[in-house]
Order: sequence, then C-alpha cells, then structure tokens
Amino acid sequence: MWEDCSGATKQYDDFVTKHGVDKDTRAFDAGDAAATIASMFNLGGVFKHLTEKLLKGGGEIAGAGGSAASKALASAGAAQEPPVTLYGPFHRKGSKTATPEQAGMIAESSELWGRIPRWGGEPTAQAHRGPIPPDAPPGSVEFYTTVRPKPTNRTPNGYVSWELGVESGVRGFMKDGEEWASIPIIVTEVRK
Repeated sequence: MWEDCSGATKQYDDFVTKHGVDKDTRAFDAGDAAATIASMFNLGGVFKHLTEKLLKGGGEIAGAGGSAASKALASAGAAQEPPVTLYGPFHRKGSKTATPEQAGMIAESSELWGRIPRWGGEPTAQAHRGPIPPDAPPGSVEFYTTVRPKPTNRTPNGYVSWELGVESGVRGFMKDGEEWASIPIIVTEVRK
C-alpha cells in the first residue's frame, strides 16, 4: 500500500524555508533542467504542485533568464544566496529492521541517519541510488537531499553514502552514547 504524500507540500515549504531557497525569485539549481525536476516525483499531484513552485508562471526555469533574480538583486542591493541543488532520487529499502514505522519517522523528521558502517570509519548515512523499485517491500523510503553524496567511484555499485567529516553538510550527533551522522532530506514516497 502507498502512503498519501499530499503532506509533501508542507515538507517542501519547510525544507526550502530551513535551507534558504529564495521563494520570491524561486532561484534553484535546475541541474538537467525540467527533465531532472520531472523525474523527482512519481506522484502526479505532488509533482504538479511542486513544479509550479519551482517554475515561473511562464514555464521558464527559475533563474535561467535571470530577470526576476536581477531585479531582486538590484532592488535589494545585497548579495543573493546561491541556488539550492537537489541530489537524488535515492531510496532506503524496507526490511525486518527497517519497518514502515521507521519509514514514517524518517519522513516526519526529514532526516536520514546512519551509524558507523560494518567496515569501520566515521558515522555514515547510506542508501541506494535511484527511485524505489516497484517490488520494494513496506518500509521503503524515496528521497532527495541538498547534501552532495560521496562520489560514485568511492561507493559500491548502486549505493550512495554521506560520511561525517568527509562530505560537507553531514551533521554529527550523539544518541544513547552512540555517534550518528544525518543529512536533511525531502521524502517523496513511503511504502506502507
């Protein structure tokens, strides 16, 4: 069963507020243009709403023409924040230990946590590259993040990771005497 992700709009609004997207000019990094944005969401209603937030009224990619951004800069007379880049899609697969309840907690917190990996090193948030496969079990989560992942030549094929102290933007914290890493995420799908 699929969770209704219509609450993703609030998550989007909270995310852009927390991470500094300029909602007046709607400046963001389009990556591979509209195709990247279109691949972000596989839920029609969420896609439509978020795309409207990311694109100007005329369908032009925000920031591409620069007219709105230029006017905002000229009138404000201040430096513009750099655009936000979203990386993904990525996913975590549900399992006996990655339950639908935990997937709900990940979606609610908008954070992906990770411990010290089996092979050692620093705390690392880990996931799989790409969208959730059609046969993924309950408890699976699909997401995007503003934190650039470890390069593909430094992770096993099909995996992605964010290591504390290595990738910029990874937050470290202690919980119950154990060190953890976390990254901010936008959840686009949760399998129940």
